[in-house]
Amino acid sequence: ADGIRPGRSIGGAMFPKDGRNADDFFKAADAALYALKRAGRGGFRFFRAYMLEEVERAALQLARARLVVAENSIVAHYQPILAVDRGVITGFEALLRYRDNRGALGLPDSLEEAFADYELAAKIGELMRRAVARDIRIWREKGLAFGRVSINASPAEFLRDDYAERLLRVLGQHDVPGTCIEVEVTEHAFL
Repeated sequence: ADGIRPGRSIGGAMFPKDGRNADDFFKAADAALYALKRAGRGGFRFFRAYMLEEVERAALQLARARLVVAENSIVAHYQPILAVDRGVITGFEALLRYRDNRGALGLPDSLEEAFADYELAAKIGELMRRAVARDIRIWREKGLAFGRVSINASPAEFLRDDYAERLLRVLGQHDVPGTCIEVEVTEHAFL
């Protein structure tokens, strides 16, 4: 048997250069550990000033994502998909956007960190699927031809094996047949 193969990830900081008190020193070491884990885990990394900025940026994005979910401010914008050989629109790609507290549209890259977190990614994905299903239901009720709508799924959403069931449940709640939807999955979801 192969047995257990433990690994290690160590973030390091130098006192007093990286922190003049215990709080700052441990923040620096944590930031180095966070940077190491983002790069793939395993090994040792010393603190650099840019690492603290990355941690703060990630924390800001996670807080923003939690607010977006709490306020249910996800909106779908649609980009046409063209069949170049025929010059016709064959469907649409649903693009995730959100409204901030001033009503301006936010882009998903400002929530990037949330898509690596299973719970937040799943909640954002669920809100997006509901928005798209609502729109499709309205288009069908109005008799509009729209082809298929492509939605993106983040890799974190596949950490549980019930993605299809959750998608079909949302479509069923809005009376939308599965043939109206395409799911785009990046290769990262399978790693």
